[in-house]
Amino acid sequence: PLKAKFEAGDTYATIYRNGFDSEEEANEWNHSDGSNWQLTSATGFQGLPPFSSINPDSKYSLFHRYANTNDVSVVTSPDMVVPEGGQVRFYAAFNPVWIYDGNLMLYVCENVEGATPVKIWDAFLASQEAATDDIKWNQYSVDLAEYVGKEVYFAFAYELTNGDNVLIDDFELVAPKEDVSVVTVSTGEPVAFRDLSSGQPEAWEWQFPGAVTETSAEQNP
Repeated sequence: PLKAKFEAGDTYATIYRNGFDSEEEANEWNHSDGSNWQLTSATGFQGLPPFSSINPDSKYSLFHRYANTNDVSVVTSPDMVVPEGGQVRFYAAFNPVWIYDGNLMLYVCENVEGATPVKIWDAFLASQEAATDDIKWNQYSVDLAEYVGKEVYFAFAYELTNGDNVLIDDFELVAPKEDVSVVTVSTGEPVAFRDLSSGQPEAWEWQFPGAVTETSAEQNP
């Protein structure tokens, strides 16, 4: 079912962010031996627009081409401490039809000896839940309540058993700001609206009576 939801203003503080927009940013993450994670503008990738259509400041996305080597390609984040109310959120694009054959998963692992990575997101399950077969940029978020106060790292694991290409962008660890009950806007100040709708909406119609721009068809105006 389609459910509309949005938030106005920036109600989260960013603890860590990586937009994969330079070699320096990409090198913050460690790649497993033999993996082929790389940067791409993603222009023309099966009709998928580049990520700059969502974040105008974006230059590249983290990309991995499908393969059939029957191993797993892993890219791992730096260590970070999960704050109170912490969430991890990121954008990903993949073919929901073929993701069952070459799945993309996100793991979290405590940075202590003997800790086992725990899967917290699964592209195949996410696409099944959304009941979609469209290739598009979607934002995903995962609550990290079980890891508050702990030092962890995150790892994307991509199964190289056919499947299809995958892309990742704007990976963030965020936490709620102290007071998000009120959003105060001064005259003439721009406001960012973020779409949190579920059910895979395909179009947006925003109305802002009295604003300089009174309507918008963008997802996140």
